[in-house]
Amino acid sequence: MSNPGGGDQWSPQQPNPQGFPPPGQPGYPPTTMPGQGWSGAPQPPQPQPGWGPDPAAGQQPPFGQPPYAYPAPPPAPRRKRTGLLVGALVAVVALAAGGVGGWYALRQAAASGEENPTAAATRLLTAVGNNDVVGLMDGLAPAEAALARESLGGTVDELKRLEILKPEADPANIGGLQVTVEGLRFDDAAAEVVNDHLTITKLVEGKITINSDLNQLPLTDRFLTLTKLDRTARTRESETVDIAEEVRKKGEPVRIATVRTDDGWYPSLFYTIADHALLDAGEKWPTQSIPANGADSPEAALRAMVEAAGKADVRRLIELLPPDEMAVLHDVGPLLVDKAAAGLPTGGGSMKVVELDVERKDVPGGVSLLPNKFVAEADGQRVSFVRDGECYDVTLGRQRDRVCAADVAKQMGKNSRKRPPKAVREMVDRIMTSLTDVGLVTVEIDGRWYVSPGRTMNEVWLSVLRGLQPKDIEELAKLSK
Repeated sequence: MSNPGGGDQWSPQQPNPQGFPPPGQPGYPPTTMPGQGWSGAPQPPQPQPGWGPDPAAGQQPPFGQPPYAYPAPPPAPRRKRTGLLVGALVAVVALAAGGVGGWYALRQAAASGEENPTAAATRLLTAVGNNDVVGLMDGLAPAEAALARESLGGTVDELKRLEILKPEADPANIGGLQVTVEGLRFDDAAAEVVNDHLTITKLVEGKITINSDLNQLPLTDRFLTLTKLDRTARTRESETVDIAEEVRKKGEPVRIATVRTDDGWYPSLFYTIADHALLDAGEKWPTQSIPANGADSPEAALRAMVEAAGKADVRRLIELLPPDEMAVLHDVGPLLVDKAAAGLPTGGGSMKVVELDVERKDVPGGVSLLPNKFVAEADGQRVSFVRDGECYDVTLGRQRDRVCAADVAKQMGKNSRKRPPKAVREMVDRIMTSLTDVGLVTVEIDGRWYVSPGRTMNEVWLSVLRGLQPKDIEELAKLSK
């Protein structure tokens, strides 16, 4: 939360704990598609917690707001309808992920890959066209499907508790968005082989029709009333894209990235987003990747990450990211390192962790580390913070301060003539208190430990939801008027 500068208006901002930048955490329903002023459905208020230091260390890379902290391209200009196609896939995947969470809790078996990149991309689009939510999620790269499986099932449960979704909403059968796909054809000869595990397929023909219907979404009547959405009003939207026509207009095909794992080829949402971002920025995929180089323990991974951030060591930051979940950043990493080097002063900074005491907690997919005490030396100054319940005692050189979760709510609107309502301050207090129990999530892969941005943000997101009560949705609706 932040305080307004003054005046009569008070604008709430999402809490941003522990220095995480915003990820654009996917929720339910789907987000607006890039390059198109169409939205699948209204969204409940969504906070935007995020993840640690920017890989570019102050240099803004050509990646916009992503799901799961992966790079995403900025919205395409309206004349580029290809962005709509990619956006449609992103929206459908976001909707599907929210609905599949509960299904995956019962079925953990992963689908096998395809024999070649074209078959993998075709399976993804066929699943979309068949409204096959299970097939859609099964068809994604395993690490992407696993991340959705571990995170979004809890989101659906929380939205039911908050009376946004109906109690009978079936995670395996959520309507409201229908995509029809026909006549698909890829230009196999034009496929770009980036490296031994990444190929960009080229879709050149076919039609994609996107239909949305608010009446089919399992939103509660209470939520519709609060947001002034009328089921009796015109709620249907439809858009059809002729891929061949758009390819002729733009002069290039629709690009879908596919990745190879041990058991075959899969389409990748994260690599597809990154590929379009690179294309939009006029950059090429690096010819080399940054290998993963984890630590011996969760605590060692966290310590190394903090020290690398203090030194602005972008390469080391990327090395400490999970090689499956963040594979795309390992592949695009050399470009980020070069961009960061061009924008940083020579010499960088210095950071050495002197003492680190954490509380371990098992979370889906990894181990969460909640710092109880942290002491470091940065550029000749000692920095420390010590946890005391819901407060932290912070020391920077000779300066000392005490920061508590309750302080945020107390300070809201203090310098303006109109303070937010008491109910809003109480809501913020609950959210901030909930966030004090969120740590950084680490994961083990092949005996090495890495810091997981996606799983950390999932914990932040769910903690925000857990801090809310159904009555808070009404207060948020009032503020939006």
